[in-house]
Amino acid sequence: MRPRFPVLPGGLAAAGHAASHQLDDVLTLRGGTLAGQASLLAGHALSTIMCDLFSLCVVGGFLSRMRKQRDARRRIEWLRSTARGGGRLPPSVSVLLPCYLPNERPIMLDPIEHLMTAVEYPGPFELVVCYNAPSPMPFEEELATWCEQRRSSWPAGRTARLMKVSGSTSKAENLNAALQTVNSTLTVIYDADHHPDTNALLLKVERLLSERADCVQGSVYLRSHPDIWAKLVHAEFFITYFVYFPAMAYGARTGFFAGSNAVWRTDTLRRRPFAKGMQTEDIDMSVRTMLEEPAARFAFCPEARSGELPCASLAALWRQRLRWATGWDEVTLAHAGRIWHSPLSLVQRLGLYYLLPMRWPALIGAILSAIITNIALLQAWSGRSGGGVGGAGVGVGGVSGATLLASTVGSAMSSTALRSGGGGGVGGGVGGGVGGGGMSFSMRLAQPVLYASAMSVLVTLCSAFAHEPPKEWLYIIYFLLLSPLYLVFNLVLVLASLARLATGRVTSWHVTTRHARSVHSSHAHSSHTHSSHTHSSHTQQPQTQQPQTQQPQTQQPQTQQPHTAVGRGVAGAGPGVAGGARAEGEVRRGKRRGAPRGGAARREERARAALR
Repeated sequence: MRPRFPVLPGGLAAAGHAASHQLDDVLTLRGGTLAGQASLLAGHALSTIMCDLFSLCVVGGFLSRMRKQRDARRRIEWLRSTARGGGRLPPSVSVLLPCYLPNERPIMLDPIEHLMTAVEYPGPFELVVCYNAPSPMPFEEELATWCEQRRSSWPAGRTARLMKVSGSTSKAENLNAALQTVNSTLTVIYDADHHPDTNALLLKVERLLSERADCVQGSVYLRSHPDIWAKLVHAEFFITYFVYFPAMAYGARTGFFAGSNAVWRTDTLRRRPFAKGMQTEDIDMSVRTMLEEPAARFAFCPEARSGELPCASLAALWRQRLRWATGWDEVTLAHAGRIWHSPLSLVQRLGLYYLLPMRWPALIGAILSAIITNIALLQAWSGRSGGGVGGAGVGVGGVSGATLLASTVGSAMSSTALRSGGGGGVGGGVGGGVGGGGMSFSMRLAQPVLYASAMSVLVTLCSAFAHEPPKEWLYIIYFLLLSPLYLVFNLVLVLASLARLATGRVTSWHVTTRHARSVHSSHAHSSHTHSSHTHSSHTQQPQTQQPQTQQPQTQQPQTQQPHTAVGRGVAGAGPGVAGGARAEGEVRRGKRRGAPRGGAARREERARAALR
C-alpha cells in the first residue's frame, strides 16, 4: 500500500533500513540458540509489563491529583470562612528561610517581603531568616534596619526574626539551628530565592491535614526566563512535579522532601537533624525518615507552587545538577542496603528500591527504549512493513514521555494494526497504523513504549492546559521532543557523579549562583484561578551586586547569636495577604501585562475581597 504521507529523504530512509535490519539481526539472534530467543521474548514480556505499569501509574496519578484538587478547594474555603468568623484557626506555622551570605545577599530582601505580605495564611505565622556569614558584615545591620522599617506594612499577627548561625557553612546547619528555636505545630522550608504563590501555603497545609501526612512537598517553577535554557528547565520542572511525581506517589504510595516549598510537622522534622556532609541533605532526610519511621507519610501537592530564580549560567546549571546527581548517588550507596531489612511494607520497600538503586538500570533502559523505538519508527515510515505510522510525523520514543503527539496517539489508536501487523495501515483521525506484511521484532519491542509514551504525553498536555499559560505550552512540547537528549544528559551526570564518589573528589556543599535580580512580572501562577496578580509598588528592590564566591571556612563550634525580633508581637488570625500586596506576575493566560479584563477582573476582585 502506498504511504499516505511524504516519504523520508533517501539518506535517512536508507539509514532506517540499515539500522532496522541490523537491530532485527541482533534482537532475533538469527542463527542463534533457542535459549537466546527465549530470553528476548522474556525481555519483551517484562518490557510490556513495566510499560503497562508506568501507564497505569501516570493515569492513576493524574486522576488522583484532579480529585484531591477538587476536594481541596472546598476545604480551603471552609478554612477561610472559619477564620474570618472567629472560629478555629489553622495550625501555627514557622517559615524557615535559610540564607547563605554573602552569595545570596542580592536576592534576600525580596523573598522576605513576599513571604510576609503576599502569602495567604489566616493562622499564626512566623518567619525565621536563618543565615550564616564568614565574618561580620555591614549588610547584617542593614537587614535588621530594613526589616524594622518594613514591619508596619506587614499583616497583624505575623512576626519575623533574624538568626545568625555562627560556624555554619551549609544550609543543613542553618536549618538545624533554627529548628531548635521553633515552637509552632508546622514548619515550612523555602530557599532564599523563592516566591510562593498566594495560595501555596494553604494548599500544602490542607493536604497535610486531610491526608494526615508528615510532609507535603509542593512544586517549583522558574519565575524568570532570561534565555531558552531557563524555559526548558521550567518545562522540566513542570513535567517532573505534575506528571512523574504524582505517578510515583500513586505507584509507590510515598513521596519525598525535595528541599524547598514543603511543609512538615515540626515534631517529625525535629527528630533527626539534617546531615551537613551530604550534597542533598533533603533526600537524605527523606530516606532516613522513611527507614526509621515507617509510619511517617509523604505526599505531593503540585498545585502548591513556588517560583525560584534560574541559574546564572550554564556552568552554574551544570554544577547544580552534578551536585544533585552526586547527592542522589550518595544517598543510594548509604541507604540501599537497609531497605529490605527495614520495617516498611512490601510496596514501600519496592518504592524505595525504584527511587534509589533502580534509578540506574531504569535510566539505561529508557535510553535503549528510545533507540529501539526510533529505529522501529524509521523502519515503519520508510515503508519496510508496507504501511506507515500516522499522518503527522515521526515520534521519538522512550519512557521519558518523549514522543511526538501525533505519531504516538496515532499508534495508540491503531492498536489492532500494531498487534496483528497485517492488512495494511489503519487510517483516519490523528494518524494511520503500522501495517503491511508482518511486524519486525524491533517494532514489537517498540509497541509498549509507544503506548506508555502516548499516555505520558497526553497527561502532560492536559496538565499544561490546566496550569500553564499558552506561551509555555510550546516549550513543554519542545522538552518532550528533546527528552532522549535529556536522558543522555542524565546518564552523563550519573557517570560523572559515580566517578567523583569513586575517586573521593566530592567537594563541600556550595550554593547555586542565581540571577541576581528580582523579577516582579514573571510567570505568576495560581492553582485555582487563571487571573493575574500584580505585585505591589512598595516592594523593596534588592541590591543587584554580583554574588561573591564563598570560600570554605574552618569549622567552628556552632553557636546561635541572639535573635533579632522584628514584626508584630502577638501571633493571631491576621489577614493572609496585606492590602495591596500580590504575587508577582503577568496575565495568567496570555502575554499582555497590567490589570485583567472581563471575567478575570471579576475573579480577581472576588479573590481580593476574600483575602481581606
